[in-house]
Amino acid sequence: MCTELLWWCGHRRAKTIGKFNRYQRHQPIVTFLTFLFILFLPTCAVATVSYEDKLDRFLQQMMTDGAIPGMAIAIVKDGKVSLSKGYGVTGDGQPFTQDTPVLIASLSKAMTAAVALMLVAEGLIDLDTPVQRYVPTFRVNSPDGGRAITIRHLLNQTSGLSDPGFPEMRMAQPKTLVERVTSLQFAIPEDSPGTAFHYFNSNYALVARIVEVVSSKPFEVVLKDKLFKPLGMTGTNAVPTFALAQALAAPPAAGHVVAYGQAWRWHEFGGFMRSWRCHLNRHRYGSMAQVANDGAASHPATGTAVPDANPTRADKLCNGLVSADDERTDHDLA
Repeated sequence: MCTELLWWCGHRRAKTIGKFNRYQRHQPIVTFLTFLFILFLPTCAVATVSYEDKLDRFLQQMMTDGAIPGMAIAIVKDGKVSLSKGYGVTGDGQPFTQDTPVLIASLSKAMTAAVALMLVAEGLIDLDTPVQRYVPTFRVNSPDGGRAITIRHLLNQTSGLSDPGFPEMRMAQPKTLVERVTSLQFAIPEDSPGTAFHYFNSNYALVARIVEVVSSKPFEVVLKDKLFKPLGMTGTNAVPTFALAQALAAPPAAGHVVAYGQAWRWHEFGGFMRSWRCHLNRHRYGSMAQVANDGAASHPATGTAVPDANPTRADKLCNGLVSADDERTDHDLA
């Protein structure tokens, strides 16, 4: 019995030693493979999360935090669109894509300014010439009738005209730039030209009308000829009324407005383009419908803003509701 036990113990020891020797022979390979696994494990984990995935998570979180139902983005790098994508839904419940046309609000002012400055370069407009030289019918409700207001004042929002001095909601709504300019005869200036900043949409309606006068073309045609076509902005259209907007081959999508922390479905009313600001309806001439890629294409066109060191109470109150579709409301063509 003892002899058999000793034989068994010796046999097991021999087998263990044999296995250990085989492990020693393969140990360098095992160590090397373990090193590679540890070395590349973090890299592999990071590589599975792409830049677009991170961007998606960030934007979706921002949409949740800001009660934004739908939007589109376009990223420009080295002069090229590197990414364009839509998120969420429109006011009609349709998927929001990079090709969904939306009203771009007062971003269109930069394009109005760009076209005006092109005509300055062509010698057709002088920035320091009074507006009445180009539009003799322009008048405001002041002793001098607005004779001192220049095109530079309009572009810099320093004409002295302001929303509190122009009760446009109590007036018949214009359907053309000519009618908008005529209606300014009831506007009471709040300050002398060049002395204070007041964000006033009709300043740019005046600029648009001057563009029409000196070019002898409708403003939307000038925009298309001088900006949209050269920049390849095939998805952008300028439209003065809601009916014309709906008649487009790709009409702008219904959007939303944000009120009380919630996004509410919003459609423009029929007739003249309408927007909300300070919880009040303000009617303005025109709109511009654009897709995300075109928005990226138009990024070189920038406007000039003059900060107001002493804004009035009305200026502070009338910062307006921010649209849930990012520039969906508070818009005018000019």
